[in-house]
Amino acid sequence: MHEVKELLFGSTKEPTKISEDYFTALVTEANSGKYLHHEAISRCFCRHCGMCGEISKKYVRKLIRMSIALKKPLDISLENPDKLREYYFVTDICEICQQKSKQITEIEVFKIGA
Repeated sequence: MHEVKELLFGSTKEPTKISEDYFTALVTEANSGKYLHHEAISRCFCRHCGMCGEISKKYVRKLIRMSIALKKPLDISLENPDKLREYYFVTDICEICQQKSKQITEIEVFKIGA
């Protein structure tokens, strides 16, 4: 299996804070659709700008390690990756938002539809 790496070229606008209502609508819409990538086991959303992406087991492992480092461990396991399709992750900022040299300080996990 090939590892997919994506790069951004050119400039992007500075991410702006979205409203809680818009964020909720975004999460609901994205989680009601099918996954586009066969290796995706969950989705991750940025609470700041609304960026959403399908994530692999490797990225979930990264989020779990980051949450432990932040001393806020997630109550989730990689033992059954298919079960993770029932959940989604939310970070306070994403990799685009981090361009302003901020770091992720909050990682949350929620059950879809709960």
